[in-house]
Amino acid sequence: MLKIVIVSLLMLSSIFWGLFPASENSPHNLIANYLGYTPEIHYSIYILIGVIFYLLAAFLSQQNSVQYMWK
Repeated sequence: MLKIVIVSLLMLSSIFWGLFPASENSPHNLIANYLGYTPEIHYSIYILIGVIFYLLAAFLSQQNSVQYMWK
């Protein structure tokens, strides 16, 4: 059950960071400004973060199959 929740949160994060359009007033920049990072972040960084979250979710959801293949 916990695995499903974690994979769901990772997928939601990948959609938020990878597909949500980056702009001056986007939630991405609001979060970065809240954390103290004031320079504007390039949109390719958002796509990279989204891809990383997606790969983590895919790896975690297929973990049993990957362990079976590595034995």
